Order: sequence, then C-alpha cells, then structure tokens
Amino acid sequence: MDRNEALAIVQELVAQHYYIGVYSTHHIYVPEQGVDWLRDELQRLGIHEDRSVGFQGATRDDFYRAVDDWSVFETNHTEFSKIIIFSYDDEKLQKARETYEGKHKYSIVTSGTGNFEIMPPNVSKGNALDHLAHYLGIPLREVMAIGDNYNDLSMFDVAGVSVAMGNANDEIKNYCDRVTIDCNEDGVAHAIYEALGYPSDEKGGLR
Repeated sequence: MDRNEALAIVQELVAQHYYIGVYSTHHIYVPEQGVDWLRDELQRLGIHEDRSVGFQGATRDDFYRAVDDWSVFETNHTEFSKIIIFSYDDEKLQKARETYEGKHKYSIVTSGTGNFEIMPPNVSKGNALDHLAHYLGIPLREVMAIGDNYNDLSMFDVAGVSVAMGNANDEIKNYCDRVTIDCNEDGVAHAIYEALGYPSDEKGGLR
C-alpha cells in the first residue's frame, strides 16, 4: 500500500477506536489500547468478555508490535501490505467498511465474522494464485483451491476445482464445486487425499 495513504487510514481508524492490524513484511502493528477498545465494545453490547481472549492471546505473539504513536512511521521506511479492521459492533464495522468501499481505491474483503481487510486494488488471493500457477507452469484447470470465507472467492473463480471447508457458511459451500470436512477434522488434508484418489475414511468424502 502507499505508505502515506495507509497512515492516513490508520490515523482515522485509531481516532475512532477501531482495533486494527497493520501488516508489514516482518510484523503486524496494533494499537496499544486496542484490546481495551474491544473490551469496551463487549461491555457496551452486553457480550461476555471471554470472546476477547483470542485477540489478547494473538497480540502477545512476537510477530505483533503494539504502537502508541503512529507518527513514527512517517519517517521510517516500513512498507505496509494491508490493514485489517476488527469490531464486535456490526454497525460500527459496516460504517467503516462503507467509507473505504466508497472510495473505490482499495480491495475490500472479509476473512470472517467481525472483520474486513483493506488492500491495494487488484490484490486478491485469486490474482496471487493465477501468478503462482503461471510461474510454476501449472494450468489453472489443474489447480484446486480450498477455503472457508469470502476472501477466498476470487481464488475459487480462477481454480479448476474449488473446495469449501465443512465449517464454511452455506453461501461459500454453494459457491464451490465440492465441500470437504471441517478444519478441526483435517479437512484440507482430507480434500487433498480425495483429489489424489485415496480412499475416504469413516468421516465421509467430498460432496
């Protein structure tokens, strides 16, 4: 992403107390007070605080860096690849999404409930898969793509075979050629074995 544009977006979102993750090559930068903002949302919405455990655990990972003063990035050479925005408040999240979708300058996708991602235009899993297949000399008709959410749709569009995880919602499942079993049942491995002609196990095969 253009660094100045990315920083402007970050400043806007942080000022409104959105929990964000700003991706660079080596780290994901998050607001210093981000988990507190999520906790405030949970309390305001009457949602049990246990739902915030995932965020708190993730931000303890060494890959994450908490930021208090985002202006430091104005004078260094950190490059940003995408910004992901989280919120438990559907209305608040939709308001932010509509703001950046309306600018028609970014690629906007969601990778799950309660988030969306802002990326440069034409950045998608589908374009990445297309480039990789051409680089490796593999016809796209021989490529199988496996996913479970809306940010996988572009990948499903270019692959010869599309497979939805068993835990995907019905819209994603209906979009795909096949459906495998859940993530927690090794659905990816199961789909690969099925594609290679190995026998199915007792958990069932692809649809």
